[in-house]
Amino acid sequence: LEKLSKDGVSFDIIFVDPPYGLPYKNSNYAVHVAEYLSTSPILKTGGHLFIEEGSADLLHSLPALELKSQRKYGSSYLYHFVK
Repeated sequence: LEKLSKDGVSFDIIFVDPPYGLPYKNSNYAVHVAEYLSTSPILKTGGHLFIEEGSADLLHSLPALELKSQRKYGSSYLYHFVK
C-alpha cells in the first residue's frame, strides 16, 4: 500500500479480502488496511471500498469512510464503504 501511495496510484474501487483474524500490531489486518485507505489517496474521494472479514463488529467507525452496507454471506461479512 505504501508503494502504491508513493507512486501516486489511485483507484475508484478497491476489494480487500485478507485472511480472517490476521493480527497486525495491536489490531486486525483488515482494520489496519481500512484505516490506511481511509486517509490515503490510493482510494479516490467518492471511491468504493469493499472488505470481506470474518467478524461482524470490527469495521464500523473509520475516519473519512461512510459505511454503506454490511452483509453476511455464510460465516463471512462484506462491508461496503464510500470515501
